Amino acid sequence: MSNSHYKKLVVSRVGTFIQESKIADKFRHMGLRGEVRESGLGKLIKDLLPATWEIGSGIIIDENDNDSSQMDIVIFYKEALPILFYTASKAAIFPIESCSVVIEVKTTSKATELRKTVRSFNELKLLIPQHEKIVNPTFSLRPIRVYLALDSNLSKKDDFESYKEIDENYDTDPAIEIMCIIGKGLWYFQEFQPDLEEKEFYEHFPRPKIWERDKQKDEKGIWRFIPSDQQYTELVYLLCIITNRSIVPFTHGDLNMIDYLFTFEEIMQFSIKELERKGYFNANSTKR
Repeated sequence: MSNSHYKKLVVSRVGTFIQESKIADKFRHMGLRGEVRESGLGKLIKDLLPATWEIGSGIIIDENDNDSSQMDIVIFYKEALPILFYTASKAAIFPIESCSVVIEVKTTSKATELRKTVRSFNELKLLIPQHEKIVNPTFSLRPIRVYLALDSNLSKKDDFESYKEIDENYDTDPAIEIMCIIGKGLWYFQEFQPDLEEKEFYEHFPRPKIWERDKQKDEKGIWRFIPSDQQYTELVYLLCIITNRSIVPFTHGDLNMIDYLFTFEEIMQFSIKELERKGYFNANSTKR
């Protein structure tokens, strides 16, 4: 199920953000363009987060004197370890245990921006949250790493193919876990934990062990793809992932933002298109 009115409101806000960002790109001042882009996305995300979560920017640290480079957007839990703010723009120092998502926001995706982001996120991966040193921790949080661009100048190949050439660990321990290119689509890395409905769905196809087939190539997970459309589905789906990331530690997966914005049939259609794209089967040959 999904709520059509709720989805229309979210899609409307997403559209407003994208249009304002495109208008801001006409200005020559790079700093202003970046501020409009990041503050607009931050507000869009903040409106969908629980009250105990907040948006900022800055560096992330751990207890071992390690730190990250500057992150455009950091989503953090206000009731975990304290955040040290230094400017009115919310630039801050974040203990890694307080962070659920980091986002690097680009006006245009380029190979140079991908390389820079991979280096930055690989540094972030080296930070060690306290819960990883504890047996059976009661609280665990490590930020997922998101690369988002409003456009792309990569014409010879798509952004994900370019990313695969840059990050040698893209299929096992990727630096970028989610890539969203407006107008192209959303790629996200998912561990091998398909839900029950998805398992039942795959049983209707001639090759029912799709996950097992991919698992032979990648021991940790697979990359999933959500195509772009006129309703900005790629960004709407990203917002669902971000929202879920903020509520799962406290609801244990019982609540799912995706169910409010997408029907089961829409989700399965994404899977069909993805499996066709990979050449696993032709949808016309599926069993009904």
